[in-house]
Formats: sequence, C-alpha cells, structure tokens
Amino acid sequence: MTVGGTVRDVQATPLAGVAVHSSKLKCQVATTAKDGSFKVKIADNDVLTFTLDGYQKNELPVKGRETINATLTK
Repeated sequence: MTVGGTVRDVQATPLAGVAVHSSKLKCQVATTAKDGSFKVKIADNDVLTFTLDGYQKNELPVKGRETINATLTK
C-alpha cells in the first residue's frame, strides 16, 4: 500500500531531510522533501520510524492508514 504524510516539529514547521525507516524491511524507505512530505510503498502492518539529528525519533504504526503525519521533538 502507499502511505504519505508530513513530518513537522512541535511548532508545526515542516522538517526536510527526515529519514523514514520501515521496521519490517529494516531499511530507510524515504527522506522528507523541503515541505516535510514523504510517500512510501509498504505493508499495512508495518511501523515507520522517523529520525533527524537533534530530534527524538518517532515510531508510528501504519495499521492500514494511507496518511501518517508525524511530529518530532527536540
């Protein structure tokens, strides 16, 4: 399935360059664009992990969702 969304900080600023990892594939599957957006093809029972230097990682289960918006905190 295709999943897309946006990654922002706690002040709702879009974050570019965030690495998006799949726990099922055990690899990086995307990097966010300048506007914080990403789009990946993954299994509906996967878990996405969002990481960026200087921020805490955020893990979110897909659970069949087509849109996942993540927030990263420092």
